[in-house]
Amino acid sequence: MDKFERRRQALIRLKEDLGWGAIAKIAAAIGKEPSYVSRMLYPDGKAGRKRIGEDSAELLSRHFPGWLEEAEHSSAVAQPPKLEAIAGKAWPFPSLPEREVRSLSSDDLKRLEGAIALAMAQLKLKVVPVPSALPSKQQDALSSIVRLAEDGAANDPEYIAIPLKKVKIRAGIAGFSLDQTGDGTTGAIYVSRTWLAKKSANPKKVFASRIGGLSMWPRAHEDDIVLIDPMGTDPRDGKVYAFNHEGEFTLKRLKRKLNKWYLHSDNPDRTQYPPIMADERTFMIGRAILLHAEEI
Repeated sequence: MDKFERRRQALIRLKEDLGWGAIAKIAAAIGKEPSYVSRMLYPDGKAGRKRIGEDSAELLSRHFPGWLEEAEHSSAVAQPPKLEAIAGKAWPFPSLPEREVRSLSSDDLKRLEGAIALAMAQLKLKVVPVPSALPSKQQDALSSIVRLAEDGAANDPEYIAIPLKKVKIRAGIAGFSLDQTGDGTTGAIYVSRTWLAKKSANPKKVFASRIGGLSMWPRAHEDDIVLIDPMGTDPRDGKVYAFNHEGEFTLKRLKRKLNKWYLHSDNPDRTQYPPIMADERTFMIGRAILLHAEEI
């Protein structure tokens, strides 16, 4: 294992240790785009891979002391985890027979789920969200709508590049501005022109931006990419929109109740993410028409 692979393995461990938002934190530390960091994690031989050079390694050590120590002390290739370890992670309750739990009726499983949820609330346990995979049919459908540059989309006339933008807004101001986060191709997603036409979305108007926070978990995760149509400002009950609420760029599901509009989070934690009544401080930016996750 050469030094570049040791650094890549160390970066993978650092990403896992940092948890949600890790790629964005690492990118900020080394002064690169999140997409660049993602390519630093690519295995040798994968198109678009970026090696971790001396400057990046030094910056990582400055911001994350000790990130490389374990990798530098061992040149051995990591062995795959044992079957017992995988099984232990898959079933987290060793004192409860998995087979018996899975054999419970659907009603009993719902009762058990409720009891576990109540116990977690009473114990004040913090849950780290785990991304849930899309059904295979949905994944196939998404792959036909969105492609990346390394997949050859840049040379396919059916796909148009939608560069990543950073939304700039101010409290009390209805308008917004966009700052490009890359060079127009780095970090861009390529979206099917046919699909955009079906959505009646103007490719010159739509923009892509990264999601911050966990308010729309479990459907959307931090650092996922959302495509916004600023022409889609007609409010529709149950749909997701981007808002400027009190000067904050946020994604919320719009719901109507008693002739009033409310901004709802998908996150079930109503303590941290309570519904917000739309008022004069709430300005709609556009409808979210597509969600693209870098990892599933």
